[in-house]
Amino acid sequence: MMFSFPFLFLLISWTFKVVRGSGCAGGSIPLLAPYETYPIGTDNSACIGGDGGSPFHFHQLGSPVQTLQVWVGGGAPNDGIKAIFVQFFDGTSYTAGSIPASGFTKSEFTFEQGETLQGQYILCGNGIGTRTGYIYFETSMGRTFQVGEEHTDYVFDSGNSFLMGLFGQSGSDIDQLGFYLMKPLQSVALTNVDYTNLGSLSTQKPQGFYVEDFCNSLNEPAQHTTTLTTQIGQSYTFTNDESYSLGLTYSVDAGVPEGPSVSLSASWTVSESQTRSQTMNTLTTTTSSDTATIAPRTFGKLFWSWWNNQIQVGYNGTMVYTFTDGSTWDQAVSGTYNGVYVSDVWYSTNSTAICPGGMCVGTDVTSCASSPTQESSCISHTSKGCSASSDCCDSKDKCILGSCTTTCIMPKKKCTASSDCCKNNKRNGCTNKGKCGKCGGQSATCKTSGDCCTGLTCKNNKCN
Repeated sequence: MMFSFPFLFLLISWTFKVVRGSGCAGGSIPLLAPYETYPIGTDNSACIGGDGGSPFHFHQLGSPVQTLQVWVGGGAPNDGIKAIFVQFFDGTSYTAGSIPASGFTKSEFTFEQGETLQGQYILCGNGIGTRTGYIYFETSMGRTFQVGEEHTDYVFDSGNSFLMGLFGQSGSDIDQLGFYLMKPLQSVALTNVDYTNLGSLSTQKPQGFYVEDFCNSLNEPAQHTTTLTTQIGQSYTFTNDESYSLGLTYSVDAGVPEGPSVSLSASWTVSESQTRSQTMNTLTTTTSSDTATIAPRTFGKLFWSWWNNQIQVGYNGTMVYTFTDGSTWDQAVSGTYNGVYVSDVWYSTNSTAICPGGMCVGTDVTSCASSPTQESSCISHTSKGCSASSDCCDSKDKCILGSCTTTCIMPKKKCTASSDCCKNNKRNGCTNKGKCGKCGGQSATCKTSGDCCTGLTCKNNKCN
């Protein structure tokens, strides 16, 4: 059969149009999930090149392209692209064509996490319709990638989206090439959040603590005001494991771990679910005057407390992608919640009744006007009038400053015996100055009698 020249030209043109359109990648371009698409170029083509080679489809579920390596050249006219190596953020990699040992130029581009294509990208053939010969694109970070020899430009709209993979045909060269993209996004939200080990962090205690002495000899309640500088509020950040490689900012539909408002011991709980940002910080440093009510005719210690706890806990959840065409895609994700919770300030008291006739001198109590008359030979708990611990009715009490009590004396306060004083690794007795502090007991090493506890003197460098 003979064909005229115009008819033969039209037949050849039609043949290449089919290869670049419905004939891409062996005539089938499979999609992994609802998020995936491929654009159609200016000549209604999905890929550019010839019809040789075998089909390839390089894409990974939920993971965009991280690195492209492209080999071009070789010295032959219209040689086109020799080979492509592609690696995804999940670590998977593929190769199309034959990577040459030498004689070719390699170009490489590595996407940052969250970096997308921007505007339009260009693919070209090799000038004679048998190979892919040129790639050009720009990114959301202002970078460009250009490789190969430019011929007729075939322009594609990237949708400012992620490069999710490549498809086409190859043998020893890249015969044809097209791009997989993610559909343009409308929103991303983290939902169904389950904190994986919150139960193991169940026992918490207040981290902020401030102690004061008080004394109220009035026959009515008294107000005690303290000025405290604290942080109040909450901060948190949701982060994802490395497998979440898109690097997008997203909203969170979930509750967050929080501590109690007023409690000496409590567990972490999860607040009511609501839509919130991925990161939040409402922590503020405030100086405020806090007031406590002191019961009539009592003295003791006032404890100011507040929560100031940090928490790091893993979570599992679902990332829901909503696209501009109305479709959605759910991806299972895991990550870490990092938070700081600081509560309001509250107070509690450890108080002792002032005996009849006793008066406050600062935060100390003067001796009673007369020794209390008691029906029994011992002195009851919190009552004045003892001279030794054996005078107290309760075997757990000690006679401290003439009062039967279990409360020890804090450092720098008056004492009569070392047993009156609160013990820790720095202060361990009643000094010769009559105040609780650090001093040496029997046979302790000393330089002067001031180093020894009350009732002992320093002789021959020993407390005796």
